[in-house]
Amino acid sequence: MSDEDIELPPLPKASKMYDIPGYDEEELKDYARTAIQADRARRALLAERDALIHDNAEYVRAANELAAENERLRAELEIERLKLAAIGAVAHGSEQRLDQDSPYRSDAYDTVCRLAEMAHDDLAKDAARYRWLRARWGRVTDTYKGDSGHITWIDVEPDGEGWDTDPDSLDAAIDAAIQRESGRRGCHTPNTKLSCTR
Repeated sequence: MSDEDIELPPLPKASKMYDIPGYDEEELKDYARTAIQADRARRALLAERDALIHDNAEYVRAANELAAENERLRAELEIERLKLAAIGAVAHGSEQRLDQDSPYRSDAYDTVCRLAEMAHDDLAKDAARYRWLRARWGRVTDTYKGDSGHITWIDVEPDGEGWDTDPDSLDAAIDAAIQRESGRRGCHTPNTKLSCTR
């Protein structure tokens, strides 16, 4: 804004405002216009400062919100990682179980636990059956349904009938039979664990 754009207030004819010795009226008006311009510039700078402070506060608030959201997502990710670790532990045979109110439990975890328990039960039943046969191997008789492979009855001869089987030799004979069968199928048994590629 130029000096000419600044309109000074009208003065009463009796006013002595511009009646200062050594200065004419126009010169004093120029000083007044300069003072008004300086005040307006100061007010503009203050307004710009306030706007910058407001904008900076908004930026700080937004940055804090983003940091909080990032921390929340990081915590959620850690929980999901631990959920997967818990599932993996059960899948690899761990018998430890999480508490019901554990934040690391999930539907998938409960499903894997049920499957592991079912598999454990099946293995326990298989082991119990084998131990039963192992102790009675030489005295077991069986009955089939017709010509089918369906067994309808297993009986154990009383003591003194049949023959006694050494349990360790039975284990060794079964292991050898498994190895022979695995060899025919193109398998090998490192560390006594079957490993086949078919």
